[in-house]
Amino acid sequence: MISDERLKELADDNIICKVSWDERVGMARELLALRNVREGWQLVPVEPSWEMLSADGCKEHHNGQPCLHHDNRKRIWSAMLTAASEVAE
Repeated sequence: MISDERLKELADDNIICKVSWDERVGMARELLALRNVREGWQLVPVEPSWEMLSADGCKEHHNGQPCLHHDNRKRIWSAMLTAASEVAE
């Protein structure tokens, strides 16, 4: 993987920057991987945020107790991500 520092260096048009063949191949592979996100798909976090878990209206903290709805949604989210990664390959 090409470091952020190296990408910034390559993007700076004020310097002359030499790119090795291996770097070119690496950059092309990374860009292709990003472009290969299938149409109709989007990148999502591995762990859903509190806002995501409560998007359907369950916004209460239940007096400091864990929300069973949120726990179930986390379990379902994990299962969906596992299933989606199997389909994407």
